[in-house]
Amino acid sequence: MVNRKIGNYKEMVSLMEQERLIHDSIVNVEKAKEIASLESVYELEQSNSKLKQLKLTELANMQKRNALWAIVISLAVAVLAVLLFYRKTRLLNRELIKQKEALAASNAMKDNLFSVIGHDLRGPVGNINMVLDILDDASTTPEERHFMMQALRGQSQTTLETLETLLYWGKSQINKTGVNPRKLNVLDTLQKNMRLLNFSAATKNISVQNNIPADVFVFADNDQFDFVLRNLLSNAIKFTLQGGSVTLTADKESLAGFAVIAVKDTGVGLSADTIASVFKPIIKSSPGTDNEKGTGIGLMLCHEFVEQNGGRIWVESEVGKGAAFYVAFKLG
Repeated sequence: MVNRKIGNYKEMVSLMEQERLIHDSIVNVEKAKEIASLESVYELEQSNSKLKQLKLTELANMQKRNALWAIVISLAVAVLAVLLFYRKTRLLNRELIKQKEALAASNAMKDNLFSVIGHDLRGPVGNINMVLDILDDASTTPEERHFMMQALRGQSQTTLETLETLLYWGKSQINKTGVNPRKLNVLDTLQKNMRLLNFSAATKNISVQNNIPADVFVFADNDQFDFVLRNLLSNAIKFTLQGGSVTLTADKESLAGFAVIAVKDTGVGLSADTIASVFKPIIKSSPGTDNEKGTGIGLMLCHEFVEQNGGRIWVESEVGKGAAFYVAFKLG
């Protein structure tokens, strides 16, 4: 009985131990679950915190990028504004320069026009006064008066034609009509200008020998061609001494495709330095052999007109041995 009781007791103690172990195991499992749950919550909170931190960092970076882009765009706009302002300023400066150049060209053209008018009309108008003085002289014979009246009539007509030509040339310069080339007879143009300048040659007893063939034609602007020949002939008379001569020739063979017109005189001639600058504008021209006045731009304009017509002009001369001016225009 006792043994049985003792045996039951041990069995009961064993069962109780097992029960305690089971209970402890269950408690441990519950605690482990709680710990695991706590750890999960902690890790989740940590993850949420890191995620939140990442979002804040990304937001800060985005704000920095936006600020940087704003700065870049502002700088680009500022640079563009500066470039546009610079471009506009350059355009305005160019326009001002163009207007300044146009004004200078206009003033130069005006000065040239008045100088050319003075150059081509001073002599003929002065000759008219000389003729009137001779007519007013009581010792002048009726035959001389008749001759002088004819000379005065011819001088007045050629002077009027010259004035009209110069005014037309000035108008073309103002309106920029440019060169208007056509077929011209060289002999006709020279004869017209010889009538204008014959009295000037006669007062210095200068013989003008016209050896221009009648069949020489050029292709050039009428007014410019007329001006060039008149100027060369006028200068030849101006710088030829009393009793000298001026010779006019033309040929179609010496320069292929061109008519070469030569105006040769027995005047004072030109030095090498003068030849080098004879077609450049100068402030003061040399006086003629009878102290004739000039403007200093006649040969410069001749050079300009000849080049505009696709031709050439040059001079051969020595001091004391006269001068030969050559001008080549395209054959007409």
